[in-house]
Amino acid sequence: MRYLTVFCISLFILLGTTLITKGQDTLELVATGSKSVPSVSTNGTAMLTVIKTEDSLTVKGTFEELESYYTGGYIQMAEKNKTGNVLYRLSASDLNRRHTSGRFKAGDNTFHIPESVEQYYRKSMLYINIATNSNSGGEIRAQIELP
Repeated sequence: MRYLTVFCISLFILLGTTLITKGQDTLELVATGSKSVPSVSTNGTAMLTVIKTEDSLTVKGTFEELESYYTGGYIQMAEKNKTGNVLYRLSASDLNRRHTSGRFKAGDNTFHIPESVEQYYRKSMLYINIATNSNSGGEIRAQIELP
């Protein structure tokens, strides 16, 4: 039983999880530089929760150890391993003195999702991108993928 628990926790950390309840999806994501396009060598990571209700998308979580000054967080539209347009700008708070760590609060990062964006969500064509001074195209990224 102990090994099963360790295995499940490891799988969660590596892949993230998806909880789907009636009318709501909850996705746990890990953003890293290896998921950026192009790939970025960085110690920066983010642990993010994406909550999709009937007509809204909420992002909350933390990011840390970015290589340089945080310049923005975004929800963007593109297939995995491609780059795309910015749909929504995330609002970060509690930034550290160097602006390399911070968090996204749910109350500041809830967006109305029209049907046109809903289609991209269902096709797993949305991603979260966190940009810095050194990596303006994105230092870390997490694809919002449905199971």
